[in-house]
Amino acid sequence: PIMMALAVGCWFVSRYIPSTGSAAPNLTIDWNILRSTWRQVADLRTDTRIWRAGLMTSWFWLVGAIVLSILPAMIKDSLGGNEIAVTAYLAVFAVSIAIGSGIAAWMSQGRMVLLPAPVGTALMALFGLHLAWTIGSMQPSPHAETLAAFFAGPNTIR
Repeated sequence: PIMMALAVGCWFVSRYIPSTGSAAPNLTIDWNILRSTWRQVADLRTDTRIWRAGLMTSWFWLVGAIVLSILPAMIKDSLGGNEIAVTAYLAVFAVSIAIGSGIAAWMSQGRMVLLPAPVGTALMALFGLHLAWTIGSMQPSPHAETLAAFFAGPNTIR
């Protein structure tokens, strides 16, 4: 019921988005995904700066997907957390991505700027190295029953 209410509410709010004309009225959609992807990548490769920014953005989302997939196992096995702790860490991860997106939007100030891509990539690399160093050098924590006990334990908050 909550998801339906949110979906209906979002649809209702979207009805107030002002209509605009077609940005590219002569645009035809290529339904062959492989061919259209190949063309998009070829277009990206024509400008080295845009190509690099595209690669950095792709790596950002790849690292995000990897973190989302290994985070539950890492929290349960290495940090001794339960499902509530996993949910808390996933929420922190999602909020961190949202804050990073907000900072990138603030840095670009409505312009098409490539600066947030290398900055975000460098920060993700530093985070990944720090995480690997920390997890690799610590002993497994005892299993915590509550969220408060989990965060009171070692190695949970840095």
